[in-house]
Amino acid sequence: MLLDSPHRAELVAHLERTGDLRHVSEGQEIKKQLFFLGAMVGKQVVGHVSLEKQDLCVPSQPPAEVGVGSEVLWESYVQTFSIGDKE
Repeated sequence: MLLDSPHRAELVAHLERTGDLRHVSEGQEIKKQLFFLGAMVGKQVVGHVSLEKQDLCVPSQPPAEVGVGSEVLWESYVQTFSIGDKE
């Protein structure tokens, strides 16, 4: 689910209900480096997983980006995961 999805409002409402909105936002905006996979029942989002994308780096001082040619590689990790709503 992309942030420009027609289901964006339902995703944001789900994130607010589960308390996960604070983990995926910067100020009033949802972080641009996140990808969402949402589970829906009808028109309501009932679960999600968010993946945060980051440049792949070698842990050194300072961290060194890993790339192929001139292209930097990236990795992602699970930022948030929720099934159902916290009542």
